[in-house]
Amino acid sequence: MVDFIGESPETTEPILRNFGFHPFAIDNALQETHSPKIDDWRNYLYIALNHMHLTGHNKNWDTGVDERDVFLGANYVVTHHDPSTCHR
Repeated sequence: MVDFIGESPETTEPILRNFGFHPFAIDNALQETHSPKIDDWRNYLYIALNHMHLTGHNKNWDTGVDERDVFLGANYVVTHHDPSTCHR
């Protein structure tokens, strides 16, 4: 498993290319798409997920939605997400 957390596109893109992922899938992973989806690229799935998180404490809770991109192959999982992005 490889998990990119907040890495720059300049760091992440060459590594994703070395895995052999399609350029469209890489572009989707490195840009916020805001839409959940699953693309079947035959040798792997590209999955864009939205997930909710809570921030705050006591009675001052706030929610946000972040995106996580997943490349799922027969024997690997590669994820990409930026914890600093939050859509409200």
